[in-house]
Amino acid sequence: MTNASPLERGSTKITISRNIHRGVSLSTQKDTPLTPLKRGSETLYHFPTMSLHWETERLIMRPFEVKDAPLMIELNSDPDVVRYVDGDGYDTVEKVERFIRDYGQYDEYKMGRLSMFLKETGEYIGWSGLKYRPESDTVDVGYRLMKKHWGKGYATESARASLDYGFKTLGLNKIIAMAMMENTASINVFKKLGMRYTHNSECDNHPAVVYEITKEEWK
Repeated sequence: MTNASPLERGSTKITISRNIHRGVSLSTQKDTPLTPLKRGSETLYHFPTMSLHWETERLIMRPFEVKDAPLMIELNSDPDVVRYVDGDGYDTVEKVERFIRDYGQYDEYKMGRLSMFLKETGEYIGWSGLKYRPESDTVDVGYRLMKKHWGKGYATESARASLDYGFKTLGLNKIIAMAMMENTASINVFKKLGMRYTHNSECDNHPAVVYEITKEEWK
């Protein structure tokens, strides 16, 4: 465990705790007014302030909802999609619905994986987002997309939005990403994001690499 939680900004510390009652209460209501997020003169994303309902250039991202369960089952049913992850056991709609209802990242840590939809058509394409890992006191960025939407830049686009939210809204100091060594597509996304390799580790009991980026490097 590091001395300081990754969720710190200035003199204000956002408490990360297994005890939900110690967390900071931030609004995640979807009716919060949209606020443009800019880098230089270019508007990149729209985040409802302190919200987990986002828009990027091509995507709508929002928290999991119970109605997403059949879509998530379809996503995980493709062997190529789950090639580099261990099975999570969520093989029925009932199990996935229970997982969604019990998913605590949004309330406890003001972050989490988000369902993704194409802005133009409303089609579900997978999930992406941040995740706090209490066992290592780290925040990671991750994503999983339907195979027909691979190679179109959606993983990078959604991950950029997640990094911006993590650093600029939550004030994180560092965000990591992890992938199995054979997962070159994900590793290429990490590099596109400006993340750098730090060390080898394990991901779902397989040899893996860890990349990271700091708030200062993201600016």
